[in-house]
Amino acid sequence: MKRICAVRLALLVLVLMLAVTGCAPGMFGPYGDRSGAETSSEVTGPEGSAPEQDGLLRLWMIDVGQGDALLIRTPEGLYVLIDSGEDKTAAADFLDKKGVKELEYAIFTHPHSDHIGGAAEIIKRFYVKNVLMPDVTHTSKTYLTLIESLENDRRINVIRAERGVTFAAGQAEFKVLSPFPETEYKDLNHYSAVVRMSFGDVSFLFMGDAEAVNETELCESGSELSAALLKVGHHGSDTSTTEALLEAVSPGFAFISCGEGNSYGHPDTEVLERLEAHGAAVYRTDISGTVLAECDGKNLTVTTEKELSACVTRGLYALPASLCRGRKAA
Repeated sequence: MKRICAVRLALLVLVLMLAVTGCAPGMFGPYGDRSGAETSSEVTGPEGSAPEQDGLLRLWMIDVGQGDALLIRTPEGLYVLIDSGEDKTAAADFLDKKGVKELEYAIFTHPHSDHIGGAAEIIKRFYVKNVLMPDVTHTSKTYLTLIESLENDRRINVIRAERGVTFAAGQAEFKVLSPFPETEYKDLNHYSAVVRMSFGDVSFLFMGDAEAVNETELCESGSELSAALLKVGHHGSDTSTTEALLEAVSPGFAFISCGEGNSYGHPDTEVLERLEAHGAAVYRTDISGTVLAECDGKNLTVTTEKELSACVTRGLYALPASLCRGRKAA
């Protein structure tokens, strides 16, 4: 009984500190030269994991239902996770099946449970070297559980996800484009970490749950946004994927993570029409299950777990990066 009371008291103190300061005590380490630090793992990869002999970077958009979870494996055998879905174990189970032992980076784009629901389990089951998350808080049990997990594992280097932060995992280079540190947003979605990854001549843009206000901010900032593959923001909601963003990104592929028959109506019909008008091949987890993109630094090939949806008519589809403006980050 005393232990239960102590734990409850500790969580109450944590909630109060979150409310007063806006961040967990000591959550972010001193930020400086870590922002651009290369990963320190050997080229043999984590725990003796062999590099990919074919030199491919692999990106899985994991079918976690109504949520987001993406896993990246570099040719060196290094892993980066972006979000962890709503279900506590779905993402972790997928990583287990892929033989993942450790993560170079885990990016938790914002505190909503459909993006961090499995985060505590990820931290419990895998060695996570670095966590990136925006400096915004939530009072949900899911978020507090994640904060407690990070506090309990002091090996993890926690980095504030904000515009200007850069890092690398092997040959894959990452740049955080949003949130803007000087902007005070009105919604948790607006604090989503928007990340651009470059591998060879091909770029990828991961939007989290960023919405139109973020897209406008990005387009007006002069950021290099072009990408061969766009992870569509907010599960294809009508709050995101504006015409201006699509003009700037010009994606050849559009990945949408959403649950089959979800109550939100994701993805929105008009968003799908805009993507089609821009010539993007759309892949959705609610129809195609887990989706795999493979990249050799010049071309992208996409395959799916399930039968391809009617909205993707090109089947096993490879697109030269030059046709979709997938260039290195400026």
